[in-house]
Amino acid sequence: MTEIEQEINSFLDALKLFLETANKIKKNEESELIRVDSFLSMEQLQHYSYCIDEIRKMMNELNETKEKIKDLELRRDGWKKIIPSCFGCADGKFANHDCEKKDAERIRKIVEEENVDIELVLQEFRLFLEKEFPHNQNDGEMKLVEKFFKKV
Repeated sequence: MTEIEQEINSFLDALKLFLETANKIKKNEESELIRVDSFLSMEQLQHYSYCIDEIRKMMNELNETKEKIKDLELRRDGWKKIIPSCFGCADGKFANHDCEKKDAERIRKIVEEENVDIELVLQEFRLFLEKEFPHNQNDGEMKLVEKFFKKV
Protein backbone atom coordinates (compact mmCIF):
# COMPACT_ATOMS: atom_id res chain seq x y z
CA MET A 1 0.00 0.00 0.00
CA THR A 2 1.42 3.36 -0.99
CA GLU A 3 1.85 6.24 1.42
CA ILE A 4 -1.01 8.18 -0.15
CA GLU A 5 -3.29 5.12 0.11
CA GLN A 6 -2.41 4.81 3.80
CA GLU A 7 -3.16 8.50 4.29
CA ILE A 8 -6.48 8.15 2.49
CA ASN A 9 -7.45 5.08 4.56
CA SER A 10 -6.49 6.87 7.76
CA PHE A 11 -8.53 9.88 6.72
CA LEU A 12 -11.50 7.70 5.79
CA ASP A 13 -11.39 6.00 9.21
CA ALA A 14 -11.43 9.38 10.93
CA LEU A 15 -14.20 10.57 8.63
CA LYS A 16 -16.24 7.47 9.44
CA LEU A 17 -15.94 8.20 13.16
CA PHE A 18 -16.87 11.81 12.55
CA LEU A 19 -19.95 10.81 10.53
CA GLU A 20 -21.02 8.32 13.17
CA THR A 21 -20.75 11.08 15.74
CA ALA A 22 -22.73 13.44 13.53
CA ASN A 23 -25.46 10.80 13.15
CA LYS A 24 -25.63 10.35 16.91
CA ILE A 25 -25.95 14.10 17.35
CA LYS A 26 -28.72 14.10 14.77
CA LYS A 27 -30.51 11.34 16.70
CA ASN A 28 -29.92 13.14 20.01
CA GLU A 29 -28.01 10.21 21.47
CA GLU A 30 -25.85 12.51 23.54
CA SER A 31 -25.09 9.82 26.07
CA GLU A 32 -23.30 7.80 23.40
CA LEU A 33 -21.41 10.71 21.88
CA ILE A 34 -17.67 10.54 21.64
CA ARG A 35 -15.96 13.84 22.06
CA VAL A 36 -14.28 14.93 18.85
CA ASP A 37 -11.06 15.69 20.69
CA SER A 38 -10.98 12.14 22.07
CA PHE A 39 -10.45 10.60 18.65
CA LEU A 40 -8.82 13.41 16.66
CA SER A 41 -6.16 15.79 17.81
CA MET A 42 -5.85 19.26 16.33
CA GLU A 43 -2.70 18.08 14.58
CA GLN A 44 -4.61 15.18 13.00
CA LEU A 45 -7.42 17.47 11.91
CA GLN A 46 -4.91 19.79 10.25
CA HIS A 47 -3.20 16.85 8.65
CA TYR A 48 -6.49 15.48 7.29
CA SER A 49 -7.44 18.92 6.07
CA TYR A 50 -4.12 19.03 4.23
CA CYS A 51 -4.81 15.55 2.80
CA ILE A 52 -8.22 16.66 1.56
CA ASP A 53 -6.63 19.64 -0.17
CA GLU A 54 -4.01 17.39 -1.76
CA ILE A 55 -6.68 14.94 -2.93
CA ARG A 56 -8.65 17.83 -4.44
CA LYS A 57 -5.52 19.01 -6.26
CA MET A 58 -4.85 15.50 -7.54
CA MET A 59 -8.46 15.15 -8.68
CA ASN A 60 -8.22 18.47 -10.52
CA GLU A 61 -4.96 17.36 -12.15
CA LEU A 62 -6.55 14.05 -13.07
CA ASN A 63 -9.52 15.83 -14.65
CA GLU A 64 -7.18 18.15 -16.57
CA THR A 65 -5.20 15.15 -17.77
CA LYS A 66 -8.41 13.41 -18.86
CA GLU A 67 -9.36 16.52 -20.84
CA LYS A 68 -5.93 16.62 -22.49
CA ILE A 69 -6.23 12.93 -23.41
CA LYS A 70 -9.72 13.51 -24.77
CA ASP A 71 -8.41 16.43 -26.84
CA LEU A 72 -5.52 14.32 -28.14
CA GLU A 73 -7.90 11.50 -29.05
CA LEU A 74 -10.14 13.98 -30.83
CA ARG A 75 -7.15 15.34 -32.68
CA ARG A 76 -5.91 11.85 -33.54
CA ASP A 77 -9.18 10.23 -34.63
CA GLY A 78 -11.92 12.68 -33.78
CA TRP A 79 -11.68 14.49 -37.08
CA LYS A 80 -13.46 11.46 -38.53
CA LYS A 81 -16.51 12.34 -36.43
CA ILE A 82 -16.67 15.76 -38.06
CA ILE A 83 -16.87 14.35 -41.60
CA PRO A 84 -20.70 14.11 -41.71
CA SER A 85 -21.05 17.82 -40.93
CA CYS A 86 -18.98 18.66 -44.04
CA PHE A 87 -21.83 17.51 -46.28
CA GLY A 88 -25.40 18.59 -46.79
CA CYS A 89 -27.57 16.06 -44.99
CA ALA A 90 -30.18 15.97 -47.74
CA ASP A 91 -28.11 16.29 -50.91
CA GLY A 92 -24.67 15.03 -49.84
CA LYS A 93 -22.93 18.06 -51.32
CA PHE A 94 -19.48 18.82 -49.93
CA ALA A 95 -18.96 22.16 -48.18
CA ASN A 96 -21.90 23.74 -49.97
CA HIS A 97 -22.75 25.99 -47.01
CA ASP A 98 -20.57 28.08 -44.71
CA CYS A 99 -21.03 25.81 -41.69
CA GLU A 100 -20.07 22.75 -43.77
CA LYS A 101 -17.02 24.54 -45.14
CA LYS A 102 -16.03 25.63 -41.63
CA ASP A 103 -16.07 22.00 -40.44
CA ALA A 104 -14.06 20.91 -43.46
CA GLU A 105 -11.53 23.61 -42.60
CA ARG A 106 -11.41 22.30 -39.01
CA ILE A 107 -10.56 18.85 -40.32
CA ARG A 108 -7.96 20.27 -42.68
CA LYS A 109 -6.32 22.15 -39.81
CA ILE A 110 -6.24 19.06 -37.56
CA VAL A 111 -4.93 16.90 -40.40
CA GLU A 112 -2.20 19.41 -41.11
CA GLU A 113 -1.19 19.82 -37.45
CA GLU A 114 -1.22 16.08 -36.74
CA ASN A 115 0.45 15.11 -40.03
CA VAL A 116 -2.36 12.71 -40.94
CA ASP A 117 -1.85 11.03 -44.32
CA ILE A 118 -4.04 12.72 -46.92
CA GLU A 119 -4.85 9.35 -48.48
CA LEU A 120 -6.31 8.22 -45.15
CA VAL A 121 -8.41 11.39 -45.01
CA LEU A 122 -9.69 10.85 -48.55
CA GLN A 123 -10.42 7.20 -47.80
CA GLU A 124 -12.52 8.18 -44.74
CA PHE A 125 -14.46 10.73 -46.79
CA ARG A 126 -15.02 8.15 -49.54
CA LEU A 127 -16.27 5.57 -47.01
CA PHE A 128 -18.65 8.12 -45.53
CA LEU A 129 -20.10 9.01 -48.93
CA GLU A 130 -20.49 5.39 -49.95
CA LYS A 131 -22.26 4.55 -46.70
CA GLU A 132 -24.49 7.62 -46.36
CA PHE A 133 -25.19 8.42 -50.01
CA PRO A 134 -24.91 5.10 -51.87
CA HIS A 135 -27.32 6.16 -54.63
CA ASN A 136 -25.53 9.44 -55.44
CA GLN A 137 -22.84 9.87 -58.01
CA ASN A 138 -20.13 10.58 -55.43
CA ASP A 139 -17.22 10.98 -57.84
CA GLY A 140 -17.91 14.69 -58.26
CA GLU A 141 -18.03 15.25 -54.51
CA MET A 142 -14.83 13.27 -54.00
CA LYS A 143 -13.09 15.46 -56.56
CA LEU A 144 -14.12 18.50 -54.52
CA VAL A 145 -12.88 16.82 -51.33
CA GLU A 146 -9.57 15.95 -52.99
CA LYS A 147 -9.13 19.48 -54.29
CA PHE A 148 -9.94 20.90 -50.84
CA PHE A 149 -7.50 18.64 -48.97
CA LYS A 150 -4.70 18.69 -51.51
CA LYS A 151 -4.10 22.29 -50.38
CA VAL A 152 -2.56 20.84 -47.20
